[in-house]
Amino acid sequence: MRRLVRLVHPDLFASGPAGAAEVNDESLKAIQGVLDSITRSKRLPDAGVRRLRFYVRDPIAPEGVRLVPFTFKTTGGDCRNLVAKQLRSLFDAVGVRPSTFRWEAGDWEHAPERAANATARGDEDEDENENENEPSRRSRGAPGMDLYPGGMRAHETKGGVGGGEDVGAKGSSGSSAATLAAALKINDKLFEAIAAVPWIPEPRGDDRVRAINAEIIPRLSREGWAVSREKIEAVWRGERDDAVAMEGVDAASALAMGAIVRHAKNFDRVYGKPNKERENFYP
Repeated sequence: MRRLVRLVHPDLFASGPAGAAEVNDESLKAIQGVLDSITRSKRLPDAGVRRLRFYVRDPIAPEGVRLVPFTFKTTGGDCRNLVAKQLRSLFDAVGVRPSTFRWEAGDWEHAPERAANATARGDEDEDENENENEPSRRSRGAPGMDLYPGGMRAHETKGGVGGGEDVGAKGSSGSSAATLAAALKINDKLFEAIAAVPWIPEPRGDDRVRAINAEIIPRLSREGWAVSREKIEAVWRGERDDAVAMEGVDAASALAMGAIVRHAKNFDRVYGKPNKERENFYP
């Protein structure tokens, strides 16, 4: 991150092009805000998609400057692999060498079941006063470092979801991030059911797995969630990398796939690996 700041710091563009310093300033604040929530506040980053840009000095570009677009996605859950992959891609595009990024121990030390983190995921805050007298976990983590001081402005996720009881991934461009969070919450039991398939016993004529494949997944697809059989089967067969599960789909569907991966990780933790791997996931 320090190498990135040295290449795109707003002071380097005080003489132009017009607006470059402000663009880089806002983009750096957006990234630092996400990293601060993870490393300092010890909470999961809010779900969203931020369209950022960086101006970079380049002697072979027109006017000696080129523009690097950057789409920064966060899922509202533990998306450490996704964030790291995106930052490595940004470093490579900007010219940071080596273009590596790694987390320090304790960076993702959050309490996922506490109210503040449940709110960050878009879950319902069932008990606002839960453990209010308990010392905050953030005091136990290593203090973060402001590589680029400044807060993050709110960026609303566009292209949200429709309303009604069955809320899907499609909707008008004016839909808000709150509506998307509501859609994810409404469908979360379906995402959990999908993730549970490898642990469901496999007797002949298992109606549960058949219902998931023949009813639940097609329903989600009709509502606009791009949860393909191929990606879901990869999770069933052990894929736990958020970035792989989310790759190549729209932002809302990426959050859905992230939820399925999250539930699969929970099942891993509670039940361990399935005793017997399913030979056929599509009875």
